[in-house]
Amino acid sequence: MTKYSLRTRMMSLILVPVLLVGTLVSISFISYRYYELKSLIVRSGISIIEPLSIASEIGINLDNSKRVKSLINRLHRRNSEIVMAIAIFDENHKLFEISNDKYDVNLLRLRPDDPIPTTLTKEEDSNSIILKMPIISETSASHGWPDSPNKSVPIGYIAIDLDLRAAQLQQYKEIATSIILLILCLGGTALFAHILVRKVTEPLDCMVKAVNRIRQGQLNTRVTGAMPGELSALQNGINTVAESLSKYKDEMQLHIEQATSDLQITMEQLEIQNVELTIAKKRAQEAVRIKTEFLANMSHELRTPLNGVIGFTRQMLKTPITSQQTEYLYVIDRSANNLLKIINDILDFSRLESNKLILDQVPFLLRDTVNEVIELLTPSASAKNLPLHHYIDEKLPNLMIGDPIRLQQILTNLIGNAIKFTDKGNITLEIKLRQQRHHRVQIDFTVTDTGIGIKSEYRPILFQAFNQADASITRHYGGTGLGLSITKRLVNEMNGEIDFISEPTRGTVFYFDIWLEKEEFQLGSIPERLPQPHTSFRLPMTVMAVDDNPANLKLIGALLSEQVDNTILCSSGMEALKMAQKHPLDLILMDIQMADMDGIQASEQIHQLPEHKQTPIVAVTAFICDETCNQTDTPFIDCLSKPLDEVRLKNLLNQYSPPQNRKP
Repeated sequence: MTKYSLRTRMMSLILVPVLLVGTLVSISFISYRYYELKSLIVRSGISIIEPLSIASEIGINLDNSKRVKSLINRLHRRNSEIVMAIAIFDENHKLFEISNDKYDVNLLRLRPDDPIPTTLTKEEDSNSIILKMPIISETSASHGWPDSPNKSVPIGYIAIDLDLRAAQLQQYKEIATSIILLILCLGGTALFAHILVRKVTEPLDCMVKAVNRIRQGQLNTRVTGAMPGELSALQNGINTVAESLSKYKDEMQLHIEQATSDLQITMEQLEIQNVELTIAKKRAQEAVRIKTEFLANMSHELRTPLNGVIGFTRQMLKTPITSQQTEYLYVIDRSANNLLKIINDILDFSRLESNKLILDQVPFLLRDTVNEVIELLTPSASAKNLPLHHYIDEKLPNLMIGDPIRLQQILTNLIGNAIKFTDKGNITLEIKLRQQRHHRVQIDFTVTDTGIGIKSEYRPILFQAFNQADASITRHYGGTGLGLSITKRLVNEMNGEIDFISEPTRGTVFYFDIWLEKEEFQLGSIPERLPQPHTSFRLPMTVMAVDDNPANLKLIGALLSEQVDNTILCSSGMEALKMAQKHPLDLILMDIQMADMDGIQASEQIHQLPEHKQTPIVAVTAFICDETCNQTDTPFIDCLSKPLDEVRLKNLLNQYSPPQNRKP
């Protein structure tokens, strides 16, 4: 049974449009009338102030305040319905005369540092309109007065306060009249609708009752009476059905067995379908598992060659080459990093979809984290001549607990998009404190640009995966359509919300909030994440690198040779175990996925050697670092993700070198 009856629906279809149209017409009429009344008051005020400015000139020049007082009082009384006060001020903003001594003259007076307006000005608030007009001296020069070198000199100004309350009262009256007329119109329409609906629903009620009796087995029931229009055809149909049911009642029994047989067949088919659905569900779950495994494997297979491409490209940039070769290498480096960003976005999206993303909760410096993003993106903005501004609320605590890497990812996505879609203007990042609750802080972030903007019809799909506002944007600007989807998921993971406002061709404002915890400990508890100053000297330590990929092993060997005195390279876990038995080691860089013995097994066996129980081992992997190092009972103290970040490698070497060997 439906929630609303036919009678209710028909009444709604008749009354709702009448109510909507009547309301819109009333609102339009009232708004127009109020605007018309206000315009009439303004015109009346202008008709008062313009001749008064001319008539007041002589009185001010002759310092005849009585004449001016009489003039403005007469005009005030004549227009007392709309005029609250008329005041005349001299050129020094000193009151010359006012028509209403009880009126607060400061409401009409210009500020001391404001110049006298040269034309008519209007100031409006909820209850009044203030008009101001200069009093121009047209006679002083012609009489040879030395105080007036110019022919037209403002010697003061007139201010008149026009009362809008009469217009508002008239508006209220018209609102009441409109409501009464609307109620009367609705009442008449409701009466007409009731009569019309009753003529339709009463025959239908009769037929419904007849159908119910037929359903209960009273097959001799017939619908009687005259029915209008199409209802007559329905009446004949019901009567025909009743006759047919009565005729075939005896035959129905003969078909029961056949129907039972058909039902059994149907049940068997349903059972088969249920089995097929179960199989399909298992296949879908297996497909999800295969997809996740495929993405993980693809991460490894793509990051491994990218590690070689990016690493050796940067190594070649350190060698003496021509400017054209340098340009080519920078193109290769940018292209490889763009591909790496796409891979990372796809992996992040997959982990968010499967709820496998775990946010870190570590102490970090908020301002340093934001400044790193600004420093990273400033060259991109400068390349397009776009100023990149940022403001951080001084009330914000600097020491926080959260996931600085994911916060940087959010800001990089939003500011990077702003740079990409902005050709002129500027980009601004604003960070403000919204509230504090005990040890938790709610922070508002706003990224504003003056770019191409976003049309309103694309709002529902903007945060969906693999979607961009327009297909032409993908062709013109590039991108996978994952950045904003990942950003929204990360903001939600931080117990926040993200949204935006935009106007095409004017720009876009993205704003979001997140919750972070305040760190109450000393600054020394924060691990150093900034790159160390570059020096030419190498660390006096021995580092062993293990990787079964020759290109990656060669690359990491080249990078280590620039940073440490002794480097041992091994192409398998077994070889690494043998070399560890022969040499003292300060640090081991271990690839995880290898053929004969994987990195985890090799690391565990190395730690079993007496001389290497405390030797730090860093995982080098093409998989996601936090998925590797966050596992329980892992033998790794830290993690390096492929492609290798040279600055990150330097920091790790300095961090895990013997204390006496560390760079300052």
